[in-house]
Amino acid sequence: MQKYKVGALCAGYGGLELGLSQVVNTELLWVSDIDTDKVLKDAPNRILQARFARPNLGDLTKITQPPKVDIVTAGFPCQPVSVAGNRKGVNDERWLINDVCRIAKEAEAKWLILENVQGIFSANKGLALGIVCSAMDHFGFTRWEWNTYRASDIGAPHRRERWFCVATNTNGTGLQRRRPQRKLQANSGTSSFAWGRYARAIQRWEETLGRPAPDAALEYGYLSHHFIEWMMGLPEGHVCGEDIGLSRSVALKCLGNGVVPQQAKFAIEILFDRLGSKSMDTKAAEMQKLRSRGMDWKEIAETYGYKDPSGPRKLVQSRTA
Repeated sequence: MQKYKVGALCAGYGGLELGLSQVVNTELLWVSDIDTDKVLKDAPNRILQARFARPNLGDLTKITQPPKVDIVTAGFPCQPVSVAGNRKGVNDERWLINDVCRIAKEAEAKWLILENVQGIFSANKGLALGIVCSAMDHFGFTRWEWNTYRASDIGAPHRRERWFCVATNTNGTGLQRRRPQRKLQANSGTSSFAWGRYARAIQRWEETLGRPAPDAALEYGYLSHHFIEWMMGLPEGHVCGEDIGLSRSVALKCLGNGVVPQQAKFAIEILFDRLGSKSMDTKAAEMQKLRSRGMDWKEIAETYGYKDPSGPRKLVQSRTA
């Protein structure tokens, strides 16, 4: 199966990249995240190093000649447009969309995947989103689709509405998708009965993740960071593992800034479809149908833009084996 090289800007704990890896076969080459938050300090970098062990290129405003990749992802800072902040938008020093798009072009990426909060629509009376479009267009990503999606759309027991955008400088075809995976079932030791009126929502997420919800409260009633990690759909210990050793408050802030991988997967798949990027299963099925109608491999290759007949023939063989 084809593997796509990925560079992750503003990576946080890597939730957007985890979601993408469930859509296509990825190889994360590098990340970019810096220590600017007084509470988080180096926590995101510690998570990235422990879970992905890839070079951190640091401050993205200073990145030049990034290693070449196929896809660049960026959950670029939401503080400039979030309704919870001052909403300086394009006047905020953390408004980094031009650098994001510049780096994607310099890395020769064919795809750019962005994530932000819903407030991006209204920040600066619409100017912020207009500048996102201008930046994508200026750096060659002239075809894009976006929408907002909620974590609850994929069964999470919380809303967490986020804006996702997929942009490309290609005609939109050719990404080889992963085949649908069998849905996991929850462990038999589910604890949903203890959640009162939230029991159905908790049980639904337990079934999606394949493991029961941890206790929501720690000793003395403090909110459990392990529970929030579970709510965010992350692998157990991804942020809260003892090997990283984050305090409860730091872990909670990391989790609050992150992306639900399953939500990202859901959004990316829909936006790929809207851009016309057919799954390779669909493409192979179409080719097989043309073969059954008498078209030879050379004609099929010409139809789909392959240089020689071996391309479509190998694709059909790999998807029907």
